[in-house]
Amino acid sequence: MKQIILWMLTTILILSDLATLTSCSNDDNGIVEPERQVLQDGEWTGTGEGRSGSIVVKVVVKNHQVEQVTVVSQSESVFAQETINKLVAKALGRTDVMSVEVDGISGATLTSTGVIDAINAALQAAEGKRADAENQLLSSHRP
Repeated sequence: MKQIILWMLTTILILSDLATLTSCSNDDNGIVEPERQVLQDGEWTGTGEGRSGSIVVKVVVKNHQVEQVTVVSQSESVFAQETINKLVAKALGRTDVMSVEVDGISGATLTSTGVIDAINAALQAAEGKRADAENQLLSSHRP
């Protein structure tokens, strides 16, 4: 008799755990996706710190994606230029912020981090997440 009661209690606990798990998921795979912010069209600036000082970029967002990235100023070495160019190329067409872990380039960690931080600062401004955001509307939107 004790075995039957123990079996029934175990079964009830397992079923209640399964019911709890399935009621918490918001989609088929149980992963809750964060709400994505839309990049606002315009020209946005951002600053990051590289190995040799500040890196300032201008990011142009058109149709809610990155259309152009220009390095406005930087004092990195000539050898870091290839890293900067690769990261700028990776930013084109993006609709969200970059990740140092995913987008960074090994061997140039400080430069990678500085460029990515600068681009992300501009993208966060485009998402409306930076209070100090510098934004200038695209010339096509100017009166």
